[in-house]
Amino acid sequence: MEDFRYIDRGKPIPREQYTDQPYVVVADDGAWVCVLTTAYGQEGAAGTHVGITVSYDRGNTWTDLYFPEGDDLRESAYGVLLKTSFNRIYCFYNFNKNNLRNLICRKERLSHRVDMQGAFVFRYSDDSGKTWSERYEVPIRETKIDRENPYGGKVRMFWTVGKPFILDNDGYVIIHKIGDMLTVSEGWLLRAVNMNIEKDPNKLVWETLPDGDIGLITPKGGGLIAEEQSMVVLSDKSIYCVYRSIDGHPVETYSRDKGHTWEQPQYKRYADNRLMKHPRAANFVWKCKNGKYLYWYHNNGSKWYENRNPAFLCSGIEYDTKEGRRIKWSQPEVVLYHEDPGVRMSYPDFIEDGGKYYITETQKLDARVHEIPEKFLQSLWNQFESSDITDEGLLSESEGKSVIDMPELPVFCITDRKSHIFATKSTESGVTFEFIYKAGTGKRKILDSRDASGKGVLIEQISDYRINILMNDGINTCCRSSDKYMLKPDQINHIAIIIDGGPDIVSYVINGMYNDGGQDRIFGFGRFSTYFKDMNGKTKARVCKNVLKLRIYGRALLTSEIISNGRGYKKGGKYEKYD
Repeated sequence: MEDFRYIDRGKPIPREQYTDQPYVVVADDGAWVCVLTTAYGQEGAAGTHVGITVSYDRGNTWTDLYFPEGDDLRESAYGVLLKTSFNRIYCFYNFNKNNLRNLICRKERLSHRVDMQGAFVFRYSDDSGKTWSERYEVPIRETKIDRENPYGGKVRMFWTVGKPFILDNDGYVIIHKIGDMLTVSEGWLLRAVNMNIEKDPNKLVWETLPDGDIGLITPKGGGLIAEEQSMVVLSDKSIYCVYRSIDGHPVETYSRDKGHTWEQPQYKRYADNRLMKHPRAANFVWKCKNGKYLYWYHNNGSKWYENRNPAFLCSGIEYDTKEGRRIKWSQPEVVLYHEDPGVRMSYPDFIEDGGKYYITETQKLDARVHEIPEKFLQSLWNQFESSDITDEGLLSESEGKSVIDMPELPVFCITDRKSHIFATKSTESGVTFEFIYKAGTGKRKILDSRDASGKGVLIEQISDYRINILMNDGINTCCRSSDKYMLKPDQINHIAIIIDGGPDIVSYVINGMYNDGGQDRIFGFGRFSTYFKDMNGKTKARVCKNVLKLRIYGRALLTSEIISNGRGYKKGGKYEKYD
């Protein structure tokens, strides 16, 4: 079965060359209306413009691109869509109204990129995206960040990526104000009273939120970048917001009064209270029809624009606090990847239609639609309570044995017989080593299947209470350790090492926690060679006596499956069988 996570298997959305932000709303007649930003050139190119296309078969085919600004060469960019109760679809975007041809920047002095300034405008369609209205301009209140920009506020610099939403019939559109190009930013909300029911756009009354002169920023001590806010409305009508920084972590906050004020921003955390990690890239939250949430991010501590591959999803569920409802976040799963780590997929959207689930994304050239299997998402949504033990793909299981028969492990890379030059190709296979292990305080071998040439696999406990795997195919070697201090010494630990031959990464889940590198490393997962073949060494492997249970799977288990297994092995919260 082909790996759905590989981005090149997505279905294409029309574009010119550069492509960004392929966002979709589903009209009442079932049409998918998609807005994107495109250009003949790279991001920020002269003539960048907003395009709209419609699909009547859930992303399989699309109409030709329609450009709301027609032949007008002034830039339009970064469109977002909002559908009302009467099936009106609003499209909001930046518009270079005054045809500015360069932009003063304190750091770069002069930028020829003029796609992130000007007027904020909208058009609307009342026929599911077939035709569009004239252009209207949205008033935006001047604030401190505007007055302190290089133009003293006379030129407004901003853009938008966050999905608009409705709350109590009011429309909310997110913008990201810029104080200096790419070096200072903060988040704001534009509220239109009764947008969900008011049909005359001239009667819309706009308000800029939050109250006061300062928008959404980073936590105390954080950097000057606080941008690309993404928001959802919780069941108690609180607004949850997440956004990017250059601090190595995403930022989150809540509003309990419809955006007028916000809680002190905090760096985002998992339900286990560990900090999440994320570079300067889009990280979006979506509310699903089942009342649960999904969160897209990149699960590494980079602080700039790179390292957006792979993309991860977490699931979220609401819980009560004295301040109001909050969301707790699961451990992550890889949802999309490309075999080249430098490829940057981002600016996704999530679509539910006809009982199926889809994600759009772009790596700045191609925009695509990906169907995401329900089984994958249900496993993620059930991560907090599932205790099922999976046997799918199980190759070997043993308890208390010092020597085991090693199963034939999958091959990751084979010769492509269709290639005239006998090139290799990935099988997208996987292996998972799962064990219940009583950790010691020093170094010891846990499993060793290496032959005389070194081919095979060695799993060890090493310093700082870590696990390390060394795998060798006779030519290539990969070595990757878990995070420090993840093992509980002299206690029983549940450990899984996932070798995923889709994105070619090795990752650890230890005691229910996906290792993300902690404070010591930017990445928790490690990469192995695309040309790594297999780790089949000796037919028998030695196993440490402290391994109480060992399972070997011929596939890469999901994080959620591993956590469910771990819960299933326990009774009353303890590994009673092994104590």
